[in-house]
Amino acid sequence: TGHANLSRNLHEYLDRIGPRIRHFHLQDNDGQADIHLGPFAGRIDWEQLVVRLKDFNGPFVMEFPVFDYPQGMHFLFDRLR
Repeated sequence: TGHANLSRNLHEYLDRIGPRIRHFHLQDNDGQADIHLGPFAGRIDWEQLVVRLKDFNGPFVMEFPVFDYPQGMHFLFDRLR
């Protein structure tokens, strides 16, 4: 998701290539640099992303920086509830 976020528009990009996606590597960034933030820590519109991925049935890999792992996991679980 972070790499796609560096393209012009993440959601238009996903609409265009969506049927060919086989897995997701979920990470975030500021839309300008590939800084690999944990989900919800950058500028990706995650609520809109979840709507677009509701029918996706493949695997997801979530990335969290090692120094932020425990806090990141708690934050993620709280957001997903």
